[in-house]
Amino acid sequence: MERDEMPPLRGGITQVRGFENNLEIEGLASFAVDQHNTKQNALLEFKRVVNAKEQVVACSMYYITLEATDGGKSKNLGAAMDQLQGGHGVQAH
Repeated sequence: MERDEMPPLRGGITQVRGFENNLEIEGLASFAVDQHNTKQNALLEFKRVVNAKEQVVACSMYYITLEATDGGKSKNLGAAMDQLQGGHGVQAH
């Protein structure tokens, strides 16, 4: 995953460069919409990632702004996702 020129400080939040074409970020955003739909009995449909930031702590935290439709109307939503190091386990907050 591309990051700014300088490596991020542990715990600092950095912009994810190239998020528009990043399948990992897109997968996390889609997962967040699916989790929201399950928990809220909703029918949001994931459209695209609008913005993505990453925070590296014990795991990678992603702060994703995404576009979804609800009944044909587009809306931007925020999602916070953590991914354990090594890619094992994802959780939406």
